Parts: sequence; C-alpha cells; structure tokens
Amino acid sequence: MTPDTVDSLPVFGPPDSGPWRFFRYIPLRVPSLQPLEHVRRLIVERKMHFPRASDFERDRHDCHPIVSIPTPAEMIAYPIRRREKLRRLSEEWGQDAWRILKSCLLDEDWLDSQARERRREILILSLTHLQESSFHWENYASNGAGLCVCLDLASLASVDDGKHEWAPWPVDYQSAPARIGALETILTRNPTDDEVSAFCRAYFYTKLTRYRPEAEVRLVIFEPDLLRDQNRAIPNGVLSGIVLGRRMDQRDRDLISDWCLSAGVECRDSALPCS
Repeated sequence: MTPDTVDSLPVFGPPDSGPWRFFRYIPLRVPSLQPLEHVRRLIVERKMHFPRASDFERDRHDCHPIVSIPTPAEMIAYPIRRREKLRRLSEEWGQDAWRILKSCLLDEDWLDSQARERRREILILSLTHLQESSFHWENYASNGAGLCVCLDLASLASVDDGKHEWAPWPVDYQSAPARIGALETILTRNPTDDEVSAFCRAYFYTKLTRYRPEAEVRLVIFEPDLLRDQNRAIPNGVLSGIVLGRRMDQRDRDLISDWCLSAGVECRDSALPCS
C-alpha cells in the first residue's frame, strides 16, 4: 500500500533542504488541551507539543518491545560478565542483590510492566517525508480538517553531530514486535555504544509492517522526569510553513491564518481535493 501524495507542489523552505524537510500532520483538537491551544503555541510561541509514547493507542507494541527472559546459560554467564555491575548493586541492595535481580529477570509480568511504564517517560514527535499525503491527512489530521506542519531541519544537520532532541531517525518496520534482552536492559550500567544503539532501535524506532505506509521519521526524547514540559521550543528557522486541510472549518481557518500572519509564518491551503 502506497499513500497518495502530491510531489509537484511548491514547498516551504530553501530548495536545497529536501532531505531535511519533514511534515507533521495533526488534528486541531487533542486530549488534555483546549481546542487549538497546541496550534497557537506552535505558531505564536514556536513550541511543539511532543506526545508521550503512552498516548499511542493504535499500536500497543510501539515503544513497548517484548522483553526476553534469559536462558539458563545466560543466567550462569551473567555474573561473570557483569561482576562490576553486581558489585555496585550489592552496595545498593545488600548481599542479596543477585538473588533479587534473578527473581526480577525471571518474572515475565514484572519485565513487561517495566517496559510498559517506560512509555510514560518517552516523548515522540512523528514526522514523514511525504508531502500532501492523503493517507496522513485522513489518519492523522482529522480527514483533512486538521493541518500539516512543515519543518526544515537542514540548519540543524551539523549541530553537535546530530546528538540533540531535533535529530530525526527513520522507523524500521518488521513483521514481529521488537525484542530486547532482559539482561541487557534492566539496570544496565555503562553499556557499550552497540548496546545503546540496539536498545534504542528496538525500543524507539521499530514498528510492525502494517504501519509502513506512515513512512515515519521520529524525534525522540527519553525523559525520565515526568514533570518536564512536553512543549519543546522550536529552533530558529525550523518552522517553515503551515498547510491548512481542505475540510477545516472556516472559523478555525481564519483564526490560524491570522496567527500565521502576525507571527510571520507562511500559510496556504492543501492542494489535495476533498474525497
């Protein structure tokens, strides 16, 4: 299944920023916020609302990988490979640290609850390269009654080698839910770069094949402090324009257009006809 798109339309932003041009399709009303408040903050205050992974209800495996129970051989080898970790755990938990850890690692329900709980600590901004995608308008922008945010991240391409919260990474799609090993996940200290990469790829950037039409690229913030603001400041030059859905109510259209005009943000109507 390939989403219908319009590729020949004029786009916002510099013409040489194609690979760094992304789109976010959003409704005008989201839970826990006043109608259009997230849109006003986006345009007027230049703040983007990052949803928590726990808000993603369409895919229960999104940021909730299956945690694999270790094999007997892995359990035997683990104390040898992780002597330093166990020494530190013993200092924190007492001499029964390994016994406590083993009981946790072999408790499938506990492992699953830990993976599920972490979804509340993950902020995710879902983007796509697909401009004027009928699939995205229908599924993520209230069937054309919402809007599309145009972002140009070219100016951030070299910032800190991409190690910042506005660094985009593509989602991988596979037939089965992602898996992570309990031994390399629970309380792992000083992981190697390969361990971190594998963990992040499985946890944040893997979805089931049926979601491939989304062609998703993500900005991910792993935020253990649940009280931190989900509205993140948009770097200068990143917000390049707003596209209004063809089914948007005229009153909402006029209000958003006024915000864009006063804030100096380009705004236009979607070129896709209503189906």
